[in-house]
Parts: sequence; C-alpha cells; structure tokens
Amino acid sequence: MSSNDYNKSMWLGREIGGLRHLTYFEAPDIELLPEAVEHLASLPNLARIVIMTKPADHDRTRFPYTGERTSRFPSLVDAQIHTNCFVWCAVLISTISSPVLRKLLINNRSCPSSAPVLKVLLAAVGQLPAGPTLRELTIFSGDEQAPLAPGPTIVRAAAMRPLAALTALQRLHIGGWCEVLLDDATLAYLRLYFPHTPCGAAPFPVSRPLVTLQGLAVFARACPHLESVFIPVDARVVPEFEPAWGGRHLRRPAEVPGCARASTLRWFGVGSASLIQDYVRVSSCLSLLFLALRHLCHDSKESMWLEFIRMHGKFVLVREQERKMRRRRLAGAANADVSAST
Repeated sequence: MSSNDYNKSMWLGREIGGLRHLTYFEAPDIELLPEAVEHLASLPNLARIVIMTKPADHDRTRFPYTGERTSRFPSLVDAQIHTNCFVWCAVLISTISSPVLRKLLINNRSCPSSAPVLKVLLAAVGQLPAGPTLRELTIFSGDEQAPLAPGPTIVRAAAMRPLAALTALQRLHIGGWCEVLLDDATLAYLRLYFPHTPCGAAPFPVSRPLVTLQGLAVFARACPHLESVFIPVDARVVPEFEPAWGGRHLRRPAEVPGCARASTLRWFGVGSASLIQDYVRVSSCLSLLFLALRHLCHDSKESMWLEFIRMHGKFVLVREQERKMRRRRLAGAANADVSAST
C-alpha cells in the first residue's frame, strides 16, 4: 500500500465518522486502517459491521485506543471482523460497549495464532458487556494460502472458561488450525451456563477425545433443555450402572435424583476421533443416561460406532419396558401403603 492509499484510507475513516445515523457498514474486501475502525466505533447507531483490517501489515499490532469502554460501538448487534492480528483484535473487543451484541465472528486467515494469543482473545470475548445476549461466536485461525498446514495450535481447556460468562450462547465454533482440549473438569465448569440455553444445542470445538461418558452425564444432567451436543468422547471406560457380576446391584441413573433432566438429549455427535471398545456396554449406558436419545452422528470408519447405532435402538425398547415396569411397581407399593394405613 502506498502512502497515498494510506492517507486515502484515513480520509475515508473521517468521513465515516460523520455519518451519525448509519446503522449498517459492510466492506469485507476493502482494507480499513485501524484509525478508520476508530471512527466507526464512535457511531451511536451502528448495529452491524463487516470489516477487514490488517494492522500487522502496517506494524500497528498495538491498539491505539487506551480509554475505557464508554460509547464505543454502543449499539452493535452483529460484528464480523476479518483481520491478520488477533492481538489487536482482542483489545478492540475489550472496548466494545454494546450490551445487545448477538453475533460475533473473528476471522484471521492470514496466519495461525499461538495458544497464548487465542487465550487472550477468548478472555476478551468473555468480558463483553453482551454476555447475557451473545448467541453466536465464531473464531477462525489459520493460513488458507499455506501449501502445508503446520501442527494444530493446542488451546488448553482453561482458556475456554471465560466463555462461561456468555449465558445466552447457542453456537460456538473455533476453527482452522486449532485444537481445543476439553476435559471432564472444564465441561463440568461450562455446564453452569448451558441450562439457560433456550435451543438446547451445545457444539464444542473439540478434536481430541478427553471427555468421558461419566463427564458427559454430569454435564447433561445440569442442562434440562439440552437436545443436541457435539463432543468427541473417550467411551472406552463405561460407568457401571448395570448390575455387576456376582449379584452386586449398582444404582441406576433413573433412580438417581435429578437424572431424568438429561432425558431431553436427542442428537449426539461424536465426530471422527471418539474412542470405543465395547459397543454393547456403551449402548446400554447411553440408553440409561439419555432416555430420549435417538440419533448418533459420527464421521469415523470405526465399525464399533456402526454396531452401537444398531444396538442402541434395541436398548431403547428395553428401557421403555423397564420404565413401565418400574411405574407399575411404584404404583403397587403406593396402593399397598394406602391399604395398610386404612
């Protein structure tokens, strides 16, 4: 970019700053200098932006604004930011004052970002005043022009924790050269905000299966509206809810207080990396944990998951019969108590 182009972009930004009634600005193919974005931030009625800025190309990775979150993007509802510097973008996000932001897309297709940078970006998103209203969050990090993709950027589970403040979040996607390590402990932490999710969908950007069936059960029991979830799991260890060998009977999920709240789950996506050894026991377990589960989606060539799908339908019928028998026993016991008291 020449100096004339640089000055032209600055001039364009000043002109934008005078459009006080502007509500929508879309320029995904025109590079805006950081200063131009500053002018956009001052517009009081701007509700939607689609912008592209490359501060790293101008040695402008440091964000020029150092003030507080006052009257900057105050009415923003939908934001799509295409950039080549997540460091700059994280500071931009930390200054957005809108309490009604619903959709946020942050796209860096110029170069992969390091795990610490992604952690800072996620922390900034988690501190948005729009935590109670943000419904969709998309972050992409990678280089589309690279001939060979490097190894993925590993995002530790702790980096996801700030997203627990996004109590209205319905769609979450972190794509590109990223791999999120989500484990049972972090899943249990994140479950705190999913009970408020009206659509009951919980997609997680996970590629390595660290979540166990037990951890999945704890998460689902806390989410009464959960209808679909995509989480690769390690299903090699199955919780012992069925009667064990030797006649020892363990408590079944239907008899554990609050377990019935997990019965709304209907669709379960396990991706291509989920691990399984005994499809019969996994079918038995999931038919107990998730009474309404009918569909399992997988991208794996592992034949065990195919066998699970065939077996699960049979266990669903068995569980339905078991619940009917249990209701009859409870009704009979109640009638016996009434007879005894009279």
